[in-house]
Amino acid sequence: MVNHISKLSTAETELMFVYLKKHFSDNQIKSIINQFPLTGTNGIRKMLAEIDLEYFAKTYFPKYFSKDFCEFHTTVMTELDWLIKNKSKRMVVGVPRGYGKSTLSSFLFPLYILLYKKLNFILLVSATEDTAIPFLNMIKDEIASNDLILEDFGQLKKPNLKWSSTEIHLSNDTALACRGIDGSIRGIRYKEHRAQLIIGDDLIKDDVAESASAREKLANTYKDSLLNAGDENTRVLVVGTVLHNEDILSELLSPETTGYKQLFFQSVLNFSESEKWSMWRKLYTSLEDKNREETAHEYFINNKDEMLKDTKVLWEEKFDYYHLMKKLINDGEISFYKELMNQPRGADEYVFQNIEFFKQLPDLKECQVVMSVDVAMGKKKGDFSAVTILAKNKQTNYKYVVDGDIQRIKPDKLIDLIIKKLKNYDGYVDALVFEAVAFQEYLLDNLKKRLKKEDIYIRVIPLKPKGKKETRIMQLQPDIANGTIKFNQDNMKYNSQVKDWNVKSAHDDAVDSLQMAWEQINKLTKRKQVRPKPSWL
Repeated sequence: MVNHISKLSTAETELMFVYLKKHFSDNQIKSIINQFPLTGTNGIRKMLAEIDLEYFAKTYFPKYFSKDFCEFHTTVMTELDWLIKNKSKRMVVGVPRGYGKSTLSSFLFPLYILLYKKLNFILLVSATEDTAIPFLNMIKDEIASNDLILEDFGQLKKPNLKWSSTEIHLSNDTALACRGIDGSIRGIRYKEHRAQLIIGDDLIKDDVAESASAREKLANTYKDSLLNAGDENTRVLVVGTVLHNEDILSELLSPETTGYKQLFFQSVLNFSESEKWSMWRKLYTSLEDKNREETAHEYFINNKDEMLKDTKVLWEEKFDYYHLMKKLINDGEISFYKELMNQPRGADEYVFQNIEFFKQLPDLKECQVVMSVDVAMGKKKGDFSAVTILAKNKQTNYKYVVDGDIQRIKPDKLIDLIIKKLKNYDGYVDALVFEAVAFQEYLLDNLKKRLKKEDIYIRVIPLKPKGKKETRIMQLQPDIANGTIKFNQDNMKYNSQVKDWNVKSAHDDAVDSLQMAWEQINKLTKRKQVRPKPSWL
């Protein structure tokens, strides 16, 4: 039998061949084309869509899936196949807003499972029933009126079968019910089937996330009612954005939680380490420039290669790095990290949220000034080396982070950086505090030799930290909270790491360096005690 490609449009034909080539050799494709019709109940389109969820999405629902898929989409699609094939498995997915997670989890996945009868009964649960119903309506519309679905799967909607606002039964013996987690969930069945797949999509509303008692109530409902709406074989898929560091999604994504396959995604996978973003921010936020956005964009274009070096985002086609950096400024860090990074900054855990910036530095001649250095090895994915220059005004006692810098930098380059900064503040820095633990002691010896060679004469204080690091860092909290320590707005990376710090943080280099400088500057400004001359002198 010779198949007639002309039955499909050029775009449909090209799409089909892209995915055929993904799975089959040229000879196999020729055989398939000659053996099966392109469309219909036994057609190639239907068979290919069953083995490739991407193709299923693009060929049947192009109005919803017009953009290329990103890593989040392809990963979750792959894992859905694993979930369907493995009874009693559970999966939790944390993903930022704006990435189509609900279109996948509450529309595409249920449709795929229903049309191909992978499972008999799906329970779709959202924060409220009203939130879930629109997705059921989308599914109903496709089943009833999508010409491609009707051609390949037939009419699955029958007059004698349930077709309500919250539940549908199809002629291929499958069903889908939607509920709100705030409503009645217990005892839901389709014929003899309890839910074989429970999909929890965006279970948490913003107002629930902000209330400790509401969060606890929802977590109990999830564990006591929702998980028991199925049986011992029920699969569970939970998808959402983390809205609070103590909400149910955050708990399920925690490394301490067992029994779930955990997938976690953020909009920015790698941030730029270029200092040119500080200048870009100045230009972008300059109120004196009416064309500041155009000015900043021109600066970005002129320095694009450096500013985008080593950056990586989750979905380049929709949210490129420049767009996300504008979002960071426009929406503010709290919104950005919650909505786009899955890192809500609760005041109860992120203790340095509200840092205060200085508008003008005092004359450094009127200050005590300390430089502190927290040393790292400079590995690409390791810790940062951090340099803090902290000034304390002798009259007001306010402290100023004159310069805060974090970089992944090799030890020899770190010494170059220290020398450069000391020369920039020549004559003002009273002491250099240097962490001297393990290999850092060797680096300290090299630094002293270099200082001598450069004719820089400064008091160098080797520091061997005592006590728990978290306890030492928390000493900064009062001074930061009440604005006694003021920060430099140009130090974007440094400031961001300070704000991000909590006891579970992956990086504490900036706050560790700041604490070292803070501790030493307090010692420098203590009045020396005048002792009486001993009688034996």
